[in-house]
Amino acid sequence: MTCSMWPLWSNAGWQAHCKDRRIPMLEFWYDYASPYSWLASVLIRRHRIPVEYRPVYIRGLPTFSKGVPFSPAKLRYMMRDLERLAGRYNLPWRAPATFPVNGLYLLRLDLGLSGTQYFDAFHAAAFRAVWSEAQQVDTAEHAARVAAQAGVPAELAQQILQDDAIKARLRSETEAAVERGIFGLPTFVVNDELFWGHDRLSDALRWAGVAMTPDLARDLC
Repeated sequence: MTCSMWPLWSNAGWQAHCKDRRIPMLEFWYDYASPYSWLASVLIRRHRIPVEYRPVYIRGLPTFSKGVPFSPAKLRYMMRDLERLAGRYNLPWRAPATFPVNGLYLLRLDLGLSGTQYFDAFHAAAFRAVWSEAQQVDTAEHAARVAAQAGVPAELAQQILQDDAIKARLRSETEAAVERGIFGLPTFVVNDELFWGHDRLSDALRWAGVAMTPDLARDLC
C-alpha cells in the first residue's frame, strides 16, 4: 500500500493510518552526539515527517565503544562536510564545544520528555545546542540548562535526570539497537530494513511506499 503524497499529520494520526492501511512506520534512531542525526532531525521536522523517535547512546554501539573510530583526516573531512551541508540546508553551524560529544544526559531527558508537551521543543533545542551553538552538554547540569532553554520546568528536568528507570530504559534502547544490527547513527528502520545515514532518508521513505513532496525531494537530492 502506498500514499500518493506524504500526509502532514501528527505521529499518532500517522501510526493509526499505518495500522489501518498496513503502511510501515519509520523508526528514527539517533543520538544528540551524532551530527548527521542533527541533519536528519532538521529534515524530519522541516518537512513534518512523522517518525517513531528512538534515542540510543552511540557510545554503547560496538563501533564507538572504544572512542571515535575516525582518523584525523576523516574528522577534518566530516567537519567540512557538515559545514557544507549546513549551508545547503540554511542552518547555523558551529563545531561542538568538545568532541566527541557526550549526549548521555540529553538522551535521558529525551526519554523522560517523550509524549509530553515539552518533547518537540527540547528535541530541537538539544540538537541546536550541540551543533549550532557549541554549548557544553556533557554533564547533567549542562543538559538541564538546555532543557530550561526549551521551556522544561527545572523540577521536571531534575526528576528525569535522577530517575533510575529512565537510565535503565536508555540502556535497554541501546541494547535493542545493537540487537537490530544498528552500528551507526542516524539509522532509519522500516520493518526490519535498515537505512544508515541522513542521506538514506529518501530510500527509507521509498521503501515504506511513500511518495515524497517536491520540497522534500529537493532537500534530499
